[in-house]
Amino acid sequence: MTTGRRQIATPLPPLEIDRLAERAQGCANVRELQALLEQLPPSLLALERFARFDAGSASGFALFEGSVQIVVCGWLPGARSEIHDHGGALCALRVLSGHATDIRYELDRDGLPTEVSRDVYLPGSVIAYREADIHSIGNEGAASEALLTLDICAPASSPRSYSSGAGGAS
Repeated sequence: MTTGRRQIATPLPPLEIDRLAERAQGCANVRELQALLEQLPPSLLALERFARFDAGSASGFALFEGSVQIVVCGWLPGARSEIHDHGGALCALRVLSGHATDIRYELDRDGLPTEVSRDVYLPGSVIAYREADIHSIGNEGAASEALLTLDICAPASSPRSYSSGAGGAS
């Protein structure tokens, strides 16, 4: 789902996380997963205590890993994920704070990713990814503003990275 380090939350996540995971597992399509994140209860929006930050890339903190993945990701200014897809999983993220820049790609005839769109999302926005969507997410915001996202992949995924140079997917 995201690149960077992942940790399993200790102590155990709140019961709401377990309920969210159960509901995410039942999502049949990306629109249902998007709606799930759009309707989060306020108790699941205050996840700053789980935030981890690394210069240059996202740093994830897994709240739930099983049939689905639920990860809180922290992004310092300038941090960006690799260009990737989600290995056949449906994924969505909610911007909790900061501004997320999402870049979408298509593969050219040589199998290399080519940028096709770039959008900025504000707090409260939900970004959804279908199984084959290739993208990169990052914090291109103000020099002092961190980005915090709540990411869900259903089922749990193994992202595939794409090189912007020779070599294509890896």
